[in-house]
Amino acid sequence: SLRKIKLLILKYWQEHSFKKSQGIIFLSSYAKRIISNSINISSSNHKVINHGINKGFFQVNKRKFNKSFPKAVYVSTIDEYKHHEKVIKAVSNLKIKDGVNLQLDFIGSSYKPALKKVEKAIKTLNLSDSIKILGTVKNSDLPKRYEEYDFAIFASSCENQPITLLEKMASGLPICSSNMQPMPEVLGDGGIYFDPLNTREIEEAIKKLLTCEQSRSRISRLSKDLSKKYNWDNTAIGTLNFLREVSHTYKTGI
Repeated sequence: SLRKIKLLILKYWQEHSFKKSQGIIFLSSYAKRIISNSINISSSNHKVINHGINKGFFQVNKRKFNKSFPKAVYVSTIDEYKHHEKVIKAVSNLKIKDGVNLQLDFIGSSYKPALKKVEKAIKTLNLSDSIKILGTVKNSDLPKRYEEYDFAIFASSCENQPITLLEKMASGLPICSSNMQPMPEVLGDGGIYFDPLNTREIEEAIKKLLTCEQSRSRISRLSKDLSKKYNWDNTAIGTLNFLREVSHTYKTGI
C-alpha cells in the first residue's frame, strides 16, 4: 500500500539521520533501547528527554465516580495499532455477560480504513447508544472535556512517548492501559494494565476499575503524582543543555 511505501521511506531516512547525527534525543528509554538495538548508531551522545504536559490538564476537576452509569474516554487517533475494535468488543462482552452499562467516547483524528472497521464494529454489536465517535477536539478544550468522564482507556501497542496518556495522568482520571512499552515506563504503578491484543484482558481491567474503589483511588493518585515530572520547563532546559554539550563535543572532538 502507499502507506507502507511511505513508512519504508521514512524508515530509511530516519536511519540515515540517526547514523549521521552528532547527538540524539530520545523521548523514552524504550525508544532509545529499540532504536539502538536495531541501528548501528555512531554517535555516543544519547539522552532521554521527555516531553512535558500542558498545565491545563493539572487543573481538571475530577467528578465523583458514577457507579451506576460510568463514562469512559479513549483519546487517541483511530488507527490499526490503537485497537479500538478490541475495546469495543470488551465493552460489548461486559454489557452482555456482566450487565455492565457504560458510556465510551472516542476522541481524536482517524485513519479512514481503521475508522470504517470501528464504525462497523459498533453497528454490528448494537452499541450505537453506548459508544460515540466524537472526532477531533482542540487540545486546549480537552481538560474541560475530561471533567465529564469517570475513567480513561489507552489501548495502543505502538508508541514512542504517548502524550494523550500523559494528559490522562495529569487529569487524575483512573486509567486502564496497554501493558506494552513504553506505557508501563510512563505510567508505572498508576494504571490497571491489559494486553491490547486480548479482549478478555481488556474486559477484566475495566471490570476491576469499575468494581474496586480502592484501586481507582490508588492509581488515580499515583498517576497524577508521576505526571508532575513531565514538565515543559525541564524539557526546554534539558534540550538546551544537551545541544550545548553536543556542540562542544563536535567543535573540540572530545
